Amino acid sequence: MDKTEYLLSIDKEEVYKTWKALGSLTVDSNVSYYQKDTLFKVNIDGNLKDALVWCKYSYVVDRENGFDQIDWENVQPDELDGTIYLMQGVASPNFKVVQKAADFNSIDDSSIDLTNFVPFNNPHISTSSIKISDEDYRICVSELGIPFLREEEIEYNRDTIIDICIKPAVDMYFSYYPIVIDESLGYKQGEWSAEYHSFKDDPDAIAYKGITYLTNGAGAAGGGWAALSTPMAFIREMSMSGGGYGTNSIFSGGLNYRKRVPGFTGMSAGEAVQTALIGQAANQAIYNQNRREYDRDIYINGKKYLHGWSTSGGYLNVHWLCTSNNFDRVPFTMKSVYLRRLCTAFALRNIGMLRALVPNEKVNKIDYSLYNTRADAIEEKIFAKWDVDPSRLKFAIMRGGLNF
Repeated sequence: MDKTEYLLSIDKEEVYKTWKALGSLTVDSNVSYYQKDTLFKVNIDGNLKDALVWCKYSYVVDRENGFDQIDWENVQPDELDGTIYLMQGVASPNFKVVQKAADFNSIDDSSIDLTNFVPFNNPHISTSSIKISDEDYRICVSELGIPFLREEEIEYNRDTIIDICIKPAVDMYFSYYPIVIDESLGYKQGEWSAEYHSFKDDPDAIAYKGITYLTNGAGAAGGGWAALSTPMAFIREMSMSGGGYGTNSIFSGGLNYRKRVPGFTGMSAGEAVQTALIGQAANQAIYNQNRREYDRDIYINGKKYLHGWSTSGGYLNVHWLCTSNNFDRVPFTMKSVYLRRLCTAFALRNIGMLRALVPNEKVNKIDYSLYNTRADAIEEKIFAKWDVDPSRLKFAIMRGGLNF
């Protein structure tokens, strides 16, 4: 259950204590901004005098766009479910009465003890898995009839719609266009492992795949005879040195100048540079021939690791491909053109399939198959665009083959 459902399920004293713990906020008709997740008492004569009202979604007075100040003196509450009707029977999705005035006034304030009281301290209160603004949420579910229909009239509440409709769409987007966080894991050779982890500087990012690459340099780690310290290091040294006959090896490297130096009577500077380049090309060819790299995801004691091998030593780097639980991490153009519509499609399909299961025997029955048809049309256009976008394939190719 969400916080609104929780407040409606607890006794009147706990609702009162929650109001006190949240600051004993009171409002009148002069208030122009109501903050989401606030509990306040109406402090003006009328039908809601001394009632406690929960703000479900933020409300900002903006007369030019039709958002007038709330006239608390004349609002009409529903005595059964706490819905607030503003004018001409229009229900407000922003507010909910969670305690009637009679219950509020019956409480003896002197008997209320707030010591160690923590509001909403209940494990059954759910929070949605995606951080999304009220504006974006309403746009995503507008084709379900919100706000023409109250949220209570929809089969799923807000948190459920976010979890089963919006989150899959967000994950789908980041599977095509991931957030990329680069990290260096230090010098590695032979077998290595790296645990999937969170990121201190970007806590919203959740890594789901690691793409590795090695940055190689000349010589072995430590230099000199450290090249012979292990079989793997020896292979690397021989690869980088062209089998011991190149210019990078501890076994080779005579006197050589790549520019004119007084007293040097050997090859010209141009010839020296050309010879050096040919040697380096040969070294790289032998190195590539002997180089082998491999990695895959493994699980150890329930934790996910990136595990691999490399015959060539070097600094191991990772492109961490990440999804996010923050809707605003999606670039504006992608969000406005594609993602909101994809969320709408997922919502239409979920609600449409659910309603289609219920027989409708009325004469003018509603054809809920239109929900699925609309969802198919939206998804087809979006996926057709994403599937041919070359930018999403930039991490697909690795040395030695495809990355899966």
